[in-house]
Amino acid sequence: MHNNHNAPPKINNTSSKQTESPAPQAEKTNSRNHNKDISSKHLLSHPDVFADVINLVDDFAPLNISEEKLQHLVTRLPVLNVDNDLHEIERDVSMEQIVHELKNGEKYYLRLGIENQSSIDSYISLRTKSYNGVELSQMLLEKKKGAVLTIVLYFGIDQPWPQAKSVGESLQHMSPVEVQNIPEIKNDSDFRVRVIDLGGLSNEQIDCLQSDLHDIAVVIKALRNKEELPQLSHPLKHVEESIRTMAALLNSRSLAEEMLISIKTKGKNDMTTLETFRPIISKRDQDYFFSLGEGKGKTNTLNMVNAVTTYLKKHGREHELSEHSDLAGFIEKVYEQEIKKS
Repeated sequence: MHNNHNAPPKINNTSSKQTESPAPQAEKTNSRNHNKDISSKHLLSHPDVFADVINLVDDFAPLNISEEKLQHLVTRLPVLNVDNDLHEIERDVSMEQIVHELKNGEKYYLRLGIENQSSIDSYISLRTKSYNGVELSQMLLEKKKGAVLTIVLYFGIDQPWPQAKSVGESLQHMSPVEVQNIPEIKNDSDFRVRVIDLGGLSNEQIDCLQSDLHDIAVVIKALRNKEELPQLSHPLKHVEESIRTMAALLNSRSLAEEMLISIKTKGKNDMTTLETFRPIISKRDQDYFFSLGEGKGKTNTLNMVNAVTTYLKKHGREHELSEHSDLAGFIEKVYEQEIKKS
């Protein structure tokens, strides 16, 4: 049960304003990010995983959100645009739960949405506010009383979520200062979405996760911080969805294919944890290092990797290539401190 967590520190508000940083390259929309988001969306559609995310936020603790009580909602909602043309918006995952019921049978609903992100989106607060507004309108049409809340779950490996902008901050370049300072507009623009950065969770917070997200968070945190992977022994309930999510996050087509082939050859029943994929996950830095080659001078990068690989084989040390989560740093260190000085 998700509502029986002990009381380690949880997330008060991961969306607090931080120092603004330049827009990262990861903000560019591409097919890889789309595939990552689709994979994690399927995993989040399971009520136990969904409840796990919601219960990371301490504000929700009194509401007793649980997988048994959550109900799926449609994720495509009709919206009229300014020309009265009907179109749709699509949420990633949306569920609701009855959080209060009066003696007369009147019910109060909490409608929850999770938007998963594998890259930074500077306008996420603006988008989630619009989603919440459409959901509230839908509740009125259904004659339901309640509230709507949305959380962003960030799966990014290579950098932390740098900025959770409020709606007002996102729109600063669109509105004159005189308009922004009108109290009603200013207060309404203070909305700032809550972002849960899986790679930024403390070990205590990760231990709160009881679903398949537990070891996914462990992997993301270890890879981001260039740490050795701990044992990945948390049992998987949704094997295929978890493996597909992990494969997509590795940002490498070859490694993803290697993981997905394992599902077919070994069978899902033989893969009870992510530990099976430790060798593949450990290769991730090497593969990512190659992908960075274009930005650093691909020919020089490949020459350095080839030189280090040849050097280690010559000295019977090729096993060291699989012992470092920060393979890029290890290769550069060997090249600079051993090969160039020999």
